[in-house]
Amino acid sequence: MDTGRGSIETRNCGVYTDLSYMETPNKWSRLSCVAKIESIRHEKISGKEQKETRLYICSNMPSAKLIAKSVRAHWGIENSLHWVMM
Repeated sequence: MDTGRGSIETRNCGVYTDLSYMETPNKWSRLSCVAKIESIRHEKISGKEQKETRLYICSNMPSAKLIAKSVRAHWGIENSLHWVMM
């Protein structure tokens, strides 16, 4: 859970290794799993809730904890680039 800028965000991460539901998983070179991150952002002032689902393909077998940490770190870097003041 993260808080900041007037909102609270909760993220859940799952890793799916059973790829039998995919039509052609063999077309993805070295595909080993699909990760799904669901985030719910609750705006403190308005009370509005925003839901988002992101999917990631993986060529190795990371844990849900490692994926969640990596995705969060990536967005932290991305966001910090927009706020650099000189």
